[in-house]
This record gives sequence, C-alpha cells and structure tokens, in this order.
Amino acid sequence: MSNELRTPREIYRERLEATRTTTYLVTFGILAVVLIIGLLIASGVVRAPFDPAYKHKPIKPTYYTTPCLPADQSKLLAPSLIETNVYNATAQAGLAASAGESLKILGAKVKKLGNSQAVFDYPAQIQTSIHSIPQAYSLAALVPGAKIVIVPTRPKQINTLTLILGETFERVITPDEYKEQATNNPNLTSADKCLEVDPLFIQKEEKEFATTPDAPSQDKK
Repeated sequence: MSNELRTPREIYRERLEATRTTTYLVTFGILAVVLIIGLLIASGVVRAPFDPAYKHKPIKPTYYTTPCLPADQSKLLAPSLIETNVYNATAQAGLAASAGESLKILGAKVKKLGNSQAVFDYPAQIQTSIHSIPQAYSLAALVPGAKIVIVPTRPKQINTLTLILGETFERVITPDEYKEQATNNPNLTSADKCLEVDPLFIQKEEKEFATTPDAPSQDKK
C-alpha cells in the first residue's frame, strides 16, 4: 500500500513496528553473544579479562617451629653450600670445635664456634632463617637427630645457620656416609608436623633486605 493511500497514523505505526523489530533483533543478538562468551569463560576455554589471580598479603612465619622443606628444593645439597655457626650447649669442653672440624672435613663452611645456654632434649638444634631452609635440611642430614627451628632473619647473616649441640649429641656423619647418602638417597623430606612458610613473605623480606642497609650482627660470642 502506498503512502498516499495510508493515513499518517498508519505510517507512524508501521515505522514504530519496524523500529521495535530492529531493536529486539539487536538486543537478542547482543544477549546471544554475551551468553556464548559467558559459557566459554565458565568452561575455561576463554579467560576473563577482569578476573585477576587471587593474591593474599604475605603471611608471617610461625617462628621457633619446624619449617617444611620447599617441594622444589628437596635435593641434598653439597656441604660446600652450607654455612653455619657451631655452639656447644653441653658441659663437654671442645665439643663445638670437634663438630666444627668434622663439618669442615665434609666441606661445610664453619663461621663461628662458641657456647650456648640453650636447653633441649634432642641431639642438636639447627636454627635457620626463612632464606636457608634447604641448607638447614641438608645440614640436618649431616647431624643425626638434629631438629630444625625457624628463627627471625638476622641481617648480615641471612643464609648462615646456627648449629647448637645438645647433651645427647653423638657425631657428625663421615665423608663415606655422606657419599653413600648423596648417591643412594639424595632426596630430602620435610620433618613431621612441620609448618609451611609463605613464599610471598620470603619475597617480601628479600626485597626489604635488598633496600635496607645491613644492621650489625646480634650474635653472642
């Protein structure tokens, strides 16, 4: 029907209907696209651009407990990669010196020798910062019965361990024993009832030490 034979009202209603039809088709088309994208994101085929990875604040370690060994650092380290102080917490004179000499024979770096007032009921205690846990586990493999304890990081001694010899301490393993372990059983395992250390806290502290001047050592002689 030509416009000449239609009333203005009929022309208006026809144009309105066409506009509505176009609007509905466009709306349904957009909704269909959104639905398809939503299904792809929900199924994992497409990653949402507005879904950043979950991040938590660095969790402070529980000090004076036994830390777990990082899963990706479970290999027994060479003694040459171990740096430690050795302290004697017993009445037996010269124990730190003899144990330190045995560690040196294995290749470990012994920094300081001295005495300690620590008291515990196991052979030896290894104190480590969060930055040297793999080294602490490797040192524990050299000292039968040693227990690892995490302590706050000491500036200037981030990677230096502290080995304290207790009343039931017996010995450091021999080079032959180390060689056998390194050959036949080089994988270390975490101690029972250990606590995980947050990698984010380790990164945070490493950045702090990288930008903060070293403080003087607090070690007792």
